[in-house]
Amino acid sequence: MRVQLYHSVIFATEPVNLPQNGLLRLRLINASASRIYQLQLPEHPWFLIATDRGAIAEPIELETLQLSPGERAELLIPGQQDPKDYKILSLPYDRGIADIVKSFGDTVKQMPGIVPPTQTVMATLRYEPSDRVEPLPLPKKLIPVEPLPAPQTTREFILDHGVDSTAGATGFTINGQSFVMNRVNTQVRLNQVEDWRILNKASMDHPFHLHTNRFQVIERNGQPETLLTWKDTVGLKGYETVTIRVRFEDFIGRTVYHCHILDHEDQGMMGILEIQQA
Repeated sequence: MRVQLYHSVIFATEPVNLPQNGLLRLRLINASASRIYQLQLPEHPWFLIATDRGAIAEPIELETLQLSPGERAELLIPGQQDPKDYKILSLPYDRGIADIVKSFGDTVKQMPGIVPPTQTVMATLRYEPSDRVEPLPLPKKLIPVEPLPAPQTTREFILDHGVDSTAGATGFTINGQSFVMNRVNTQVRLNQVEDWRILNKASMDHPFHLHTNRFQVIERNGQPETLLTWKDTVGLKGYETVTIRVRFEDFIGRTVYHCHILDHEDQGMMGILEIQQA
């Protein structure tokens, strides 16, 4: 079953059936423009098996699952609990606001995606009878994720809100510049491995999305990332720093990277990446 999240609405309006002693696989995508979801399944285990760009090495049991706009996840839910209804909840989450917006006062409360919503039931899991006597086991191993080799180049990308250093206009910026059509911001070589150190200098979340190429998250705030996965979108809270490692494979030409909160992207937080022949 494919489930999509849109501004606190779930695609599946009817209960999702979970076979007794079976396994339910959920494929989730946060397709909202700005909402960041913090999901929880109280009183019932669920396991992460894949992220944006593929499976992980083994199932990981979750307490909560955070999905920024553009992020995807695949989950396995074993039907081995008491046969009753269970609720997938969307917990309140504050993604922060730009300092300039705080001056708007109470008006901010009416802006979508700014103020955390109340706890919401996103879906109901309903056990259904099954002929299976023995529980269907979780897979112990999935697809190994091989770490990328050491980088040949390290770059820095600063996400912020302010005056564009070249145009003089106020907006969302990467390295002090808002997006300009046909201006190449970053040039790389095919098959080169690079570390990108992404610094969020703003007081609000900015999920960073890279088109065309997948990456691995290496560090968050100077601490090594413990779960090795393939991603193309990574969430950054206000004032966080994340290092990603990417190999530019298969494709040459121009593509983009941007904040996946769409109003931030539309107001300039995007750059053009040009992948050149080695």
